[in-house]
Amino acid sequence: MKKQRWRFTKKNRVCEVCGNRFYSKEMDLYCSESCYLYEVNGWFTN
Repeated sequence: MKKQRWRFTKKNRVCEVCGNRFYSKEMDLYCSESCYLYEVNGWFTN
């Protein structure tokens, strides 16, 4: 598994894994519990 790179947006903190996909805390399969979104649920693509 690749090392997670932290990326900060204006209001949300997400972790970047598996290329350009961003996963929220709800998706623990790819994201550690330390990764979470402040106001947005689910996951995004770049």
